[in-house]
Amino acid sequence: MKILQVISSLGGGGAERIVSQLAPLVNRKGNQCDVLTLSGRGRNAVYLEELRAKGVRVFVAPYKNRYDPRFLAFVAALVNRGHYDVVHAHTFPAIYWVSLAARLFRRSVSTIMTEHSTSNNRRGKPGLRRIERFVYGQYDEVISISQDAQRLLMQWVAPRDTSKYSVIDNGICVSEFSNAKPLARESLGIPSDVCLVGVAGTFSHQKNQAALLRALPLLPNNVHVMLVGDGPLRNDCAELAISLGVNDRAHFLGYRRDIARVLQTVDIVVVPSLWEGFGLVAVEAMACGKPLIAANVPGLREVVTGYGVLCDPEDETDIAKKLVWMLADSEAFGQCAAAGLLRAAQYRVEEMAANYLAIYENQIDVKPV
Repeated sequence: MKILQVISSLGGGGAERIVSQLAPLVNRKGNQCDVLTLSGRGRNAVYLEELRAKGVRVFVAPYKNRYDPRFLAFVAALVNRGHYDVVHAHTFPAIYWVSLAARLFRRSVSTIMTEHSTSNNRRGKPGLRRIERFVYGQYDEVISISQDAQRLLMQWVAPRDTSKYSVIDNGICVSEFSNAKPLARESLGIPSDVCLVGVAGTFSHQKNQAALLRALPLLPNNVHVMLVGDGPLRNDCAELAISLGVNDRAHFLGYRRDIARVLQTVDIVVVPSLWEGFGLVAVEAMACGKPLIAANVPGLREVVTGYGVLCDPEDETDIAKKLVWMLADSEAFGQCAAAGLLRAAQYRVEEMAANYLAIYENQIDVKPV
């Protein structure tokens, strides 16, 4: 099979990480899986060279603006020239361009998309509902990364044909995280004798790192927070830490490629996101054997319930309360860590890739020549 993955960027987000793992695994099964990114510069190219190093052919669209209408012809020309059997789209606006470009394909091509979130800026706007229903309706298969993501998507688009909507859970390389060695805290500029709480993700409104920073003054002075990632709100969070008087207890590490070793370095991981389609970092933390406190929101709740502790992401007092309890109760700490290891084992990237391959093969079988 020849598959083209199309994604808006190859930055440091969960969808981009999934593509960076999926394409090489599909290729190992004797297929040709290429990747097209609409933006391949700066922080939008985190996984670009990693994919190329793994032997994946990556195309970078030549336009600076991801909403440039010339993308329509560019995507269609690339698909026609490459004679792809399947085009698999991820994230907005890539899912729009593929949906529209499909009418320009010169041969029978199966179109698939993955819904990576439970919410976005388009939902709830009545004027966009009809457009979204049309866009999603053009795909042969619409896959969501969790049951919650699928449920909320179907509530929004209210499709007539529900048979083409399915769920494939995200996956990680469990051994990469469970076998990782922790970094020396001193090498990160962090005291070795503190209780270290970790949070990882793009600095954005969605990821809500500010809530954890606001909880920090409510915690004992020996509790420090390590924040991993980059993004538009990083400077705002750094300024917030200063204004709260906790900048000496908040450690900003920036984007890291050794995320498994970084997670192994902390005592507890917190995922305070306001919304998540799945929450890859939650599973990564559990695979590291770290107790997890995660936001009680759709997607995350589905993954974490029964295996970690849920909190109100909009209430820093609740976040602080859960952290104090976890740090003080060694039995609960150990039970949460052990439960998380069992849960992480259910989300293996190899199984995720096998499920996607089955979808690809089934679409090729039913698609008319």
